[in-house]
Amino acid sequence: MPERIVESTKRVNVWQLLHAGGLAEGACTTLQIDHGAGLEGCLRLTCEGGDLVIEGGPRVAVIWQEWLPGCCRPWFSCPKCTRPCGDLFLCDEIACRLCLKLKYRRPYGDRLYRMRRRLLVARHNRRAIAAEIRLLELQMIRGTDGKRTDRG
Repeated sequence: MPERIVESTKRVNVWQLLHAGGLAEGACTTLQIDHGAGLEGCLRLTCEGGDLVIEGGPRVAVIWQEWLPGCCRPWFSCPKCTRPCGDLFLCDEIACRLCLKLKYRRPYGDRLYRMRRRLLVARHNRRAIAAEIRLLELQMIRGTDGKRTDRG
């Protein structure tokens, strides 16, 4: 079985849901899920009594943490381990990253990614070298005392 990767797994983010109004009491949100996730079709989320009810799935508690006086931040409580998390991932089941054993893409593991990265670094280095050469040319033209030395 291939490793499941965080970047390619569908998720529900608590901040996006909050800003869309999905965490207001009685709010009903519908998410369209493509065939790439383990769940197909629509996912209906309803906020009831401080919990997020997922139609055909688990009931997820929403935890409000006060991180500054007067400022609260929402977190999902994972349906499997009850750990506070910002994202719930949609695979065969709905849970946090740790419960589903999702891995982050290794930055140097994919050959194509490494090749693209090397090209970006090379482009950045070429620009930096070109800028350095321009500065050296200007210093040679101006001289150390600030006067132009190319005129006789």
